[in-house]
Amino acid sequence: MKKQVPTNILIDLVQSYFNARAYAEVMREKVDVVYKDLLTKIPIYADNDWGGKITPSGKQLLKSSDLYLSKDSIACAKFYDAANIELRKCGLKPADMEDGYCPALVAETMQGDVERVMIDEMAIMLGLSNMNHKLLCHGGMESRQKFIDLTVKMVLSYCNDNGIEMKMI
Repeated sequence: MKKQVPTNILIDLVQSYFNARAYAEVMREKVDVVYKDLLTKIPIYADNDWGGKITPSGKQLLKSSDLYLSKDSIACAKFYDAANIELRKCGLKPADMEDGYCPALVAETMQGDVERVMIDEMAIMLGLSNMNHKLLCHGGMESRQKFIDLTVKMVLSYCNDNGIEMKMI
């Protein structure tokens, strides 16, 4: 079997992946602190069990990802308005970002975009096609993440063995 050598594009994509992932993780951590603080000040409660998730009615929600469990659209609107103001005030949300956008979700979307391109580039190198779709349909997110992890390990190993320095922004 012919030894596969990562392209310069794939090496650059792995560097971009590290940057995007680090940014997304830091942004999520910081935004969640703001959200949790706001959800203690603007209490929102679960209305019933949604989607098989066991959350008793009347339980206060402390994670923004659980807000779908509440039917209280007025409280949710108050929360999102306050979050928009607070995220801008503490510098997490740029002035040019639209009100309905979450900076953590934007960062996570950027990470996902880099991941898709990296998967496509690795698939080209391996002579495969439609890899992102195949990974998601046949193995789910876990299979997709495993492919990403293996791609990163292969590129890092190649760079290490060949004295190629990875430059992080």
